[in-house]
Amino acid sequence: SHIGSKHESSKENFQKPPPQQTVYINQPTSKTNQYHQNQQEKQEKPIKICNWNVRGLNDSKKRAQIRELASSLCDILVITETHSDASNIHDIQSSLEKNSTFTINSSTVSGGVGVVALNPRLTIIKAYENDSGTILDASITDSVAEFTFHVRGVYAPSYSNQKRLSFFSNEITAGLTD
Repeated sequence: SHIGSKHESSKENFQKPPPQQTVYINQPTSKTNQYHQNQQEKQEKPIKICNWNVRGLNDSKKRAQIRELASSLCDILVITETHSDASNIHDIQSSLEKNSTFTINSSTVSGGVGVVALNPRLTIIKAYENDSGTILDASITDSVAEFTFHVRGVYAPSYSNQKRLSFFSNEITAGLTD
């Protein structure tokens, strides 16, 4: 009985080890979670680019219809045959989108090219055009994906075969952007 009581007292003096704690290495933090969420959003939202030969943008109702339809289909709208010139360019830009750029036709009545950024995450930062207003290069920044890309809009009138070859070999291949 003496041995048993001694054994009981040592049980009472015995201290239990602290509960086991799990330690995570590289445990995600809220910043890490936010980063992965942002990366996932960047990958899940491709940029949709549409090209449309509008055959003129002088009518305000037509511009409104184009903007409404294009906004539901794409993030960037490349417009050809705008018939834009110095007298109507401001009306065209303000009715479609302030974040846009257009060539001003100098040589052809039916030409003209525009690039419109319809998605607020996209910003046109530079634009270059050729002398005849048939080619427009736009540098566009994506604020979500944090990169810049280039879009080239081309209006190539139907010339004879020789003129067409000349246009494609001289105009389109000319480096208008950096």
